Amino acid sequence: MAGDIPILLARRMPWALLTIFLASILAFSIMYFAPGNPAEIILTQETGNEPTREAVLLFMNNYGLEQPFLKQYAAWMTNLFSGSLGISLRTGDPVLEEFTARFPATFILAVTAMSFSLVVGISIGVLSAMRPRSSVDIFGNFIASMGTSIPSFWLALLLILVFSIHLDILPSFGYGGIQHLILPTVALGFLQISRILRITRESMLDALSEDYVFEAYAKGLKEREVVVKHAFRNASVPIVTQAGLDIGTLLGGTVIIEQIFGWPGIGNFLLTSVMSRDYPVIAGFVLLIALIFVIVNIFVDVLYVYIDPRMKPGGNING
Repeated sequence: MAGDIPILLARRMPWALLTIFLASILAFSIMYFAPGNPAEIILTQETGNEPTREAVLLFMNNYGLEQPFLKQYAAWMTNLFSGSLGISLRTGDPVLEEFTARFPATFILAVTAMSFSLVVGISIGVLSAMRPRSSVDIFGNFIASMGTSIPSFWLALLLILVFSIHLDILPSFGYGGIQHLILPTVALGFLQISRILRITRESMLDALSEDYVFEAYAKGLKEREVVVKHAFRNASVPIVTQAGLDIGTLLGGTVIIEQIFGWPGIGNFLLTSVMSRDYPVIAGFVLLIALIFVIVNIFVDVLYVYIDPRMKPGGNING
């Protein structure tokens, strides 16, 4: 089975590189053709006054903003191949250093929210499938409905109101210990819980109705062993797929949650960069998200091979 991994990687790599390349063009194009001159916006933010034409031209010449789109994009790609994401137009610092300083906090929040959603969503989903129309199933359906109905920013404000203002048991702002991580984790991961829960329940219901499950019970295996070792393994493929898709959603969702909870990740920096038309920062962020998507998708494909050998390269999924 391990020998299938290089074949899988060889097949995925060209598409991965193409995805990253197209994402870079899209990101740079959107910001380049967006209304507003970044030189005027940034100079106005720095001085508080409308900049002179000479100052705007000097700023544009310093960063090559007077060049046509293709030349700017080519210069950015040249920097990329040399290991640089360019220089931030707003701060004047390397974009890669800006991300390196802020991304760990965002990564911690996203991974914690993903872990939280997987544990809660899978647990309730499996129990709901094992006991359809029970109180656990009703509770699971309620959580799934609430998760798809409540926006993350509204839930974040509600959590602050209840647990920080009224009960005063959790901090609502800042970055520190585990207690600072609880509210943003719940606010960010609640939507993913509903998705994971629904998919787990449906997949487990299908798996539990298969003949091999009844055969396992007939052999005298305990319910826990049948559910965990037999049914859940076969039901886990769509769960893994959804988890892979949710990684990008979580990273993108941290922008708003970080603003609300004062989390020192890339959210505030990115939002300010968007308002300033800071091309290198926006393009670098989109490229980073695309790279994470590609890596996660490849990892998910590798997991497929271990979960279901029929899905290996050249395998027969029909048995």
